[in-house]
Amino acid sequence: AHSVCQDYAANITYPPIRNTTYNVIALSDGCSSSLNTDWGSRFIVNESLGAVWWPKNIKEIMLECQMNISYISDLDLSCLDATLLMATVGTSWDNKVSFSMKIYGDGVFAYRLKNDTVKITKVEFANNAPYYPAYEIFPERKKNYLEIFGGQKTITEYTIQDGKIINTEVKVVEYNECDEYKFIVSDLKSFFLFSDGVETFHQVVKTETSKFTKDIPTVDSVIEIMNCSTFGPFLEKKYTKMSEQHAKQGIFHSDDLSVAAFLFQENL
Repeated sequence: AHSVCQDYAANITYPPIRNTTYNVIALSDGCSSSLNTDWGSRFIVNESLGAVWWPKNIKEIMLECQMNISYISDLDLSCLDATLLMATVGTSWDNKVSFSMKIYGDGVFAYRLKNDTVKITKVEFANNAPYYPAYEIFPERKKNYLEIFGGQKTITEYTIQDGKIINTEVKVVEYNECDEYKFIVSDLKSFFLFSDGVETFHQVVKTETSKFTKDIPTVDSVIEIMNCSTFGPFLEKKYTKMSEQHAKQGIFHSDDLSVAAFLFQENL
């Protein structure tokens, strides 16, 4: 992980807008090779949360970020090289519930069904070079990116029951700036967004004669975090405790990690 975390996560609950109440979670993962993306990830998340109140597409959101950055002389526009994962639950006045999730770039999302089946989806790009939403306002960078990396991404979907992977589906799809998924809230117990730092857990193993590192499967890391029994500040405390236990076991993650989650109550 970096000395300054380049990830950012936040949530917001809006009062009724057009007779619908919105709960939103979002996170952004700043590019390690670009400067000050800790600033960029914050701009992107907060502008995206605000776009629920006043709807904007991703290009409009990024233009707002660009304008805000122009007021800070020390920041280069490359600080906007960051991903965006965002999930929105809307509850109308007559208790009709909608749930959509969007992912711009790479990352992981997962959810637990009422029958305790867990579904995990991982989105990856070639050479660990995700398509950043900022490219939508920088046509030359977008052109260069597609020429170099080809614009393909790999989507891996896991189904887990009783702690075991019972099905894995892998598909390679062509570039698009956003993937959108829709869910039925009444089917869910919980829903999580993760930056790709969740894919970097590893364990340093020492024996009497050697020392080596072994990767921890992404599915195992995701499940462990999802099994935290409480959310909000308590989730943060529980994750801190988990990190302390990991350190004793020689377990670390080598990239910044951000997590945002919904816990659904029975009355939804």
